Parts: sequence; structure tokens; C-alpha cells
Amino acid sequence: MKKLILHIFFMMWVVPMFSQEVLTKESPVSLEETLKVVESTLKSNNFTIFAKIDQADAAKKAGLSMNPGVVFIFGNPKVGASLMQENPVWVLDLPLKVAVYQDSNNITYISTFDMKKIAKRNKLSKTQMPKIQAMVDFLEKLLTIR
Repeated sequence: MKKLILHIFFMMWVVPMFSQEVLTKESPVSLEETLKVVESTLKSNNFTIFAKIDQADAAKKAGLSMNPGVVFIFGNPKVGASLMQENPVWVLDLPLKVAVYQDSNNITYISTFDMKKIAKRNKLSKTQMPKIQAMVDFLEKLLTIR
């Protein structure tokens, strides 16, 4: 019974907390164009792209099918390392991630994590906040492809 109560409490507290950390915008252009714009924007802003994962391709290799979805894992190691030096829990949240995916109606979306909420959860010092604000500004720009 205690385990059940703890599980219910955990689900009531943790699931809403993390679900509010995702920001999603509909892309006004095709999936292919959105992927090109995201990748070129990351490169032109001197981010290291650590990985570009085609989730649909991975599903296909596993004998499954799904709508298209690609995750970019990217960052600036100098900035990320300074955040992790202050609070090692940042290893869970960095590098940054952005997902580009299509739903069953062929609508393309871009999603990323809300860095303001993550920074609050990770309790950064005020001296680190300009770095977080720069991340927030960049991610907002990335979400508003035109």
C-alpha cells in the first residue's frame, strides 16, 4: 500500500513537472525544409551537432513503423561544461536537444525543452543566468521557423 501511495504521489508530482518543460511549435514549412533550416541554423550559430537521430529509420530497422521524427543533439561544450561544473546534474539536460517530427496529419512540429524551467529546477547561480538566457533566446528563434 505504501508503494502504491508513493507511486501515485510520484506520478502526480513528477509527470506534470516534466511535461511542462517541453515547448512545441508548428512549423509553417515541410518536414524536409524544417530539417534543413534547423541544421543550417545550428551550424551557422557555431553549435556542435553531436548527433542527428532519425527515429523513424531506427524504428524501421527494428521492424516497426512510425511517423517521421528526427532529434538533433547539439551544444557548445564550453558553455555546457561551465554549467556542469557549477551543478553536475546538468549532465542530464545537456547537450541541448531539438526534435522535428510529423504527426499523422502530416503537420510538422519542432519541440525542445524549456530551459528557463530546467535552469530553475537545477538551481543555477545568477552569474550563470546570462548563459541560460542566451540558450532561451536561441531556442525560441529555432522554434519560429518562417
